[in-house]
Amino acid sequence: MRVGLENIEKRLPTKLLGFDCDNGSEFLNEVLEGYLLTRENPAKRTRSRPYKENNQKNVKQKNFTHARQLLGYGRFDKIELKSLVDEVYVEAWLPLRNYFTPVMKLVEKKRTGSKVSKKYDQARTPCDRLLDCLKVSKATKAELRRTRKNLDPIELANQLEAKLGIIFEIVERIEEERAEEQRWAEEADRGSATAGEDSVAPSVANAPSVSTASSPAEKIA
Repeated sequence: MRVGLENIEKRLPTKLLGFDCDNGSEFLNEVLEGYLLTRENPAKRTRSRPYKENNQKNVKQKNFTHARQLLGYGRFDKIELKSLVDEVYVEAWLPLRNYFTPVMKLVEKKRTGSKVSKKYDQARTPCDRLLDCLKVSKATKAELRRTRKNLDPIELANQLEAKLGIIFEIVERIEEERAEEQRWAEEADRGSATAGEDSVAPSVANAPSVSTASSPAEKIA
């Protein structure tokens, strides 16, 4: 995790000043805490209140568009996929979303009886919103304009498809290996059961098992 965070931060246009997270164990751990506090410029670390999801609403609303929509709902637990996923986000997915994908922000929400009406602002890219923000410095805006000028959305989309193809090929191979291991385990269990039928029955009957064989994992691809 530490190496991945350092590699991502080196490619960010600004330095990490603070880190705010929810109460999940993927963030509340000694590895991440050690990285944030022992880096050259320690980052201020905060967390939301337990069981108060609205504290992280601006981040959680992007769980689908920035994570699930790209990689699905499967769990990538192989280290060989980590560097590939990092490259997808840093080199293709995030530049495509931040510089060329317009989004609308909810500015008003009204409920009239059982009917809910919502009002959104004008669709703009995250980059355009930063360029219009008065709190962003001129140097940062100039850097954003230079970065966007050197990017090609068509090239980013093609690069994204190519990298995702490599990732899901690996995922499919991993799932096939797991399914094969599952079949071997089931065949071994059946062989043990067949051998047990030929042996002498015990004087006391065995208690029935409540466990069931797990089916092969659904392919993420």
